[in-house]
Amino acid sequence: MTTQFFVLGRYGGKTVIALDEVQELSAITPRFLKLLACIFNTYPNMTFIFSGSMFGTIGTLLNPPSTSPLYGRPPAKIILKPFDRETSLRFLEKGFSELGVRMKIEELEEAVDELDRAIGWLTLYGNYVAVRRIPHREALDSTYMDGYKIVEDELEHFLEGRTNKELYLEALKVIATRARWSEIRRSLEIRLGRPVNDATIKNMLDSLQKAILIKKENKHYSVQDPILRRYLLQTRS
Repeated sequence: MTTQFFVLGRYGGKTVIALDEVQELSAITPRFLKLLACIFNTYPNMTFIFSGSMFGTIGTLLNPPSTSPLYGRPPAKIILKPFDRETSLRFLEKGFSELGVRMKIEELEEAVDELDRAIGWLTLYGNYVAVRRIPHREALDSTYMDGYKIVEDELEHFLEGRTNKELYLEALKVIATRARWSEIRRSLEIRLGRPVNDATIKNMLDSLQKAILIKKENKHYSVQDPILRRYLLQTRS
């Protein structure tokens, strides 16, 4: 992927600029942040919209450290949550209709259920079907294959610089099947063959939740993204 730059136009006296796939700028992050700080100080009528992976440059933008040129003025954060099932079906139906593609309701339901109503994956699936004209089942399989590459890259970004990568990966594989704290600890100790203290597990789970890789509901932890969940289950030995 490459970073894409869009000038969206003017709104309320402001110039709005969008940058997509911002994580691809990781190699020039320090210079990029200095440039942004300079623009913010010099052109108050300029507004930026950033999108991309939560890791790498996006993570630095959302949570700038005290040494960052952007420290003290983090941007507003917008998280796109999964649609409900009915909205997901309408989303696909509308998109296919605009491109003259007719789909069986059973196929739409299968796509919505397998991709767990995730907007990005539904969009990728829809592109395979409506733009590339790939049959339903093949389009779903292609969505998984491309999705695995994307989540693997995002995991690499998340784990970059961490000394306990093995622990994080094993925890994610345990949580992929939905687990409580005690189950996570027991599974980690069995798989790693060594004790793991509570503070280490707490810090790890907090980091995973902050990165929106997992969520906690009713004392259970689970992996939110359906493609990441499938990827972790496939790589679990």
